[in-house]
Amino acid sequence: MKAGSYDKISLFGLGPVELLALVPGVDGYYRWFTFGNELDIDQITQRTKHDVCECAWIDGIGRQLKLRSPALDEFKQHLDSLDASTLNMESCMLK
Repeated sequence: MKAGSYDKISLFGLGPVELLALVPGVDGYYRWFTFGNELDIDQITQRTKHDVCECAWIDGIGRQLKLRSPALDEFKQHLDSLDASTLNMESCMLK
C-alpha cells in the first residue's frame, strides 16, 4: 500500500516498533527521520537482522527510515535525556 494513502499520524503508528520507546511523538519522528521508497519483500528480508543493532528500520508499509544528518545532534541529545530504567533491553541497546 502506498504511503500517500495514509495520514502522518497513521504512518507514525506504522513506524518501526524498535523506535517506539525512543521517539516520543509525531513531531520528532518527521523531524529526525527520512523515508525511502517502499521495498519489496526480498529487500526487506535482506535488511532485516535478528540483532536489533544491525537491523534496518523499516516501517509497516515497507519504507526504510534513516536518520537525517542535520538531526543527528538533536536526536543524540534526546536519547541522552531518556531514562534507561524505563526502556526495554532492545531500546537500551539502540540508545
